[in-house]
Amino acid sequence: MKQIFPSVLKRALAYLLTALMLFHISACTYFRVKSVTSEDLPKLIEMEKVHKYFVLHQGAEQHHLVLPAIEENILKGTLVEVGSDSIYYNDVRRKLVGSGEKSILNEVHLYLAPDQGTYAVGDIALPVTQISEIRVIKPDTGKSIAHFVFGAIGVLAIVTIIVALTKSSCPYLYVYDGQDYVFEGELYGGAILKNLERDDYLPLPRLQADGSIYKLKIANELKEEEYTNLARLVVVDHPQHTTVLLDQKGQPHLIQDPQLPVQALANGEDIRSTLQRTDRDVYLFDHTEATTNAANLRFEKPAGATSGKLVLNAKNSLWFDWVFGEFTKKFGGFYDQWIEKQAALPGAERRQMAIDQEFPLTVSLKVGDEWQLIEHLPTVGPMAARDFVLPIDLSAHEGPDIEIRLQTGFLFWELDYAAMDFTADTDLQVREIAPLSATGLDGTDHTAALSADDDQYLQQLHTGDATELHFAYQPAAEGFTQSAFLHSKGYYKHVRSYAGLPAISELKKFRTPAYFSEFSKALYLQVIVNNGEEVASITQ
Repeated sequence: MKQIFPSVLKRALAYLLTALMLFHISACTYFRVKSVTSEDLPKLIEMEKVHKYFVLHQGAEQHHLVLPAIEENILKGTLVEVGSDSIYYNDVRRKLVGSGEKSILNEVHLYLAPDQGTYAVGDIALPVTQISEIRVIKPDTGKSIAHFVFGAIGVLAIVTIIVALTKSSCPYLYVYDGQDYVFEGELYGGAILKNLERDDYLPLPRLQADGSIYKLKIANELKEEEYTNLARLVVVDHPQHTTVLLDQKGQPHLIQDPQLPVQALANGEDIRSTLQRTDRDVYLFDHTEATTNAANLRFEKPAGATSGKLVLNAKNSLWFDWVFGEFTKKFGGFYDQWIEKQAALPGAERRQMAIDQEFPLTVSLKVGDEWQLIEHLPTVGPMAARDFVLPIDLSAHEGPDIEIRLQTGFLFWELDYAAMDFTADTDLQVREIAPLSATGLDGTDHTAALSADDDQYLQQLHTGDATELHFAYQPAAEGFTQSAFLHSKGYYKHVRSYAGLPAISELKKFRTPAYFSEFSKALYLQVIVNNGEEVASITQ
């Protein structure tokens, strides 16, 4: 392996061990109730010697059954009052295990048939045939893991789960932050094959100059081939105490007074508190009963405003990354042939296919009674959230409120923050800087390949390939501050070695618009219902 990859691997392993501890210590745990037959009683009673807690239900009364045993189909033991012991399970409680309730997973509940009379406190002997139901409380691995995966508990968990899911898309970008190289984000996400090659403008909030230069690294750490056509640094000088973001066309926009939504609803749920700050408390577009997952935002429009800027913080979900992998597996040994066919299609056709399957985050403005498309935000990968700005023309908009709809497929995106800003884009000085140098780990000079949008590419064809880029640093003018962005352009190709015949009948279903969202939802429900077996298979 080359120089950069071992350090990443070490960090990933450290993150994995730490996050496993975090999961067992602090992650939410769910339980499920499983009904078993009387044939399972001997095994359960044997387990009681270690940790099972038996509860006998007689109508509304319940008692602790101590030292249970079975002799010739007769259940024996001693009934005692519950006393200071706590019985956590009941029919109506939620399935989330609360703090201090871990012993609920040890409970076994026996229910006497209504017409069998009652047994008093003390020694008992009752025929097993009098027991109408036996309920065992088990950990709901699927829902617990799903909550951990989808709860977005922080960068540590995000990186760890990516390692566990064997993430599979986009070149990684690292920036020098004054002390070390740190991960900043992914480049031109979703640009699978050359006909989807696109420009990308990644904010670099942690980039710091090292003397007279800025230092960045582009790395291939995945099972793919990466082709970067362009890598130029965009530096914007802007007034202090303001923020600048580049839109999808590379145009700068000043953010000075962002206004939070006065209303934010998703399938009837109030998500306004979720979107008030960038804190990894995210909306997941995961409503299982909705045909379309969307968030509808309402903002107050200042009097006379004819334009505005929607500011979002979002990324793709880890779930979406895995689901896409499950889709490609269905091609089996014919995957490479499918890729060749995809590569031969016009880029516009492939982009429309992604839109039809709801891959982008689609942003629309309500004008009158109609929703007017603003933009399809392309996928950016699940590794790190990024800030977006979308300029919106309000000249044809009437009324005091602005209504925005954000729409995507089931669990394809995570939305962390939303606001509108109406500040004029003034006092902005923009420079786009070509690299001083771009050097591979083997010493190869890639500067010319990355300096212009042409037919020369930085080719990183193997896991572990990395290229270090240097850019000239120029301080901001007095009274101004700076924001930096990497303008990159390129594409990548997954390297896969599937085997077997394609699942043709299943693959045909994906020709239907929005079927990918249904596929994602079905897999999610399968995870929940099947006690996490699907999730367990991901991490093996």
